[in-house]
Formats: sequence, structure tokens, C-alpha cells
Amino acid sequence: MAEPITFPLKRIANRLKTYEKANARFAGRRAMQRIAFTIAKSEGKEGIKQKYKDIFKAPVSYTLRSMNYKAKGLTADLITNNDESKGNAPAKYLYPVIGGGSTEVFATRFQDVLRNKNYMNNSDFALANLKNPKVRTRAKTGRVTPNTYRNTLIGLSQTRKGNLDDASRGGKIQDGAVYSFKQDFQQNNGKTYAKGIYRRKTTQKSSYLEPLFFFGATPSVPNKGKLSTHIKPLFENIAGKIWIEEIKKAAK
Repeated sequence: MAEPITFPLKRIANRLKTYEKANARFAGRRAMQRIAFTIAKSEGKEGIKQKYKDIFKAPVSYTLRSMNYKAKGLTADLITNNDESKGNAPAKYLYPVIGGGSTEVFATRFQDVLRNKNYMNNSDFALANLKNPKVRTRAKTGRVTPNTYRNTLIGLSQTRKGNLDDASRGGKIQDGAVYSFKQDFQQNNGKTYAKGIYRRKTTQKSSYLEPLFFFGATPSVPNKGKLSTHIKPLFENIAGKIWIEEIKKAAK
């Protein structure tokens, strides 16, 4: 997703001397490069990184570094990273949250795999059971770690293939049998379990199911307003100053 920004020369023309006006267009390219770079990459309050820290709860570094830019002449495009080679693409999980559309939470790769491999109903969403110590979270953000998702999928796959059974033991998620239940179910002992993903815990004295994830309705997220509404004040605050600085440099 790209957000274009432009700066007409007439916006600052009355602030310039005659000899400076002659250099305004010449300096425009460098000015737009600086403006776009500042918004996309600055660590200070004039950049999108600080804005994301203000509007999102504990944004990860991948989100903070998600904006790139292309500047040409008096126009620049601010581009949200759409690369999926290193994980979920920011352009997909940030929209529609900052795109003005639906407020349904983005379905990550983990959710997609569960649906595509028929571990979970398409209408459901896997919600982590944070009370289970095997569901690890990051200390700073409280988010479930990528390894927890990865190991859960490994356990499900190996159990489905018959490589793990109720007698399997080990400290890691994928060391024990992992099952998915698309509907609430009742064991022979009469105990009822909510639909979700469970790991079999087996000891010398007992064997029981521990919930890793519960299946429920897809959660919604608050709409944070369109990205352009956050970029505009950043642009307005720095564009004039940077442009005049570049014009004065060119006039020397």
C-alpha cells in the first residue's frame, strides 16, 4: 500500500526571496527525499515509528520498520512493506486497521494453516491459552512467540501422521501428542472440553489433555483511522522547514 505526498511550490513561495524562488524547483528533489525519509525512518516524533507507538499497543519492530519510500521530483510515495518472505506482511496486518475498512483482525499464517489443513473451522479463530506454560510469550509485548505456533503445528502434523500417540512424552509441545477438535467434545469419563487444540500430558501416574488454543469467534480490532490521516500532520510539520533549508543551500 502506498500513500502519495506532494508539496506545491506556491505553498512556500511567499516566504522566499526572489533569488531563492529560482532555486526552489531545483531543491525540490532533495527536499522530498529528506521529507519522505524522515517520515518513514526517523526515530523521533516527526516519523511514523513514533506515531505507531502512540496508536498501537506494543507494536513489534517489524511494524515500526514497515514503511519505505520512493521520491521523484516534487512527489513521494510512502510504501508499507508487503514482503511475506520474513513473516506476515505489515501491509496485510496493518490494513484494514489503518485502511479504513473492516475491523476484523488479520488472519496470520498460523490461522491460515489451521483452516487450510482442516484443523479448525473456517469461521473460527485460534485464541492462545496463556495460562498454559507451554504457550510462551514475549516479555516486552506479551505476544505468543513464533516458536509456540511453529511447534504446535509440528505436533499436530506428527500426531496426524501417527508419529505421536498418547504415550509420547517430552518437555516441548511437539514431544507429546497434539490434537485439534473442531467442535466441543466429551470424553468417556463425561468431562466436556471446549473446541480447540490440546496436548496430551502423560506421566507415570496420569494422562490428561492440556489446552493450548481455544477456537472461538474472530476478534475485532479498533479502527485507527486511515494511514493518510496520520501522515498528513507529520508532513505538514516538517515539509516547509526542510524545503526552505534545501532552497537556501542551493542558493548559496
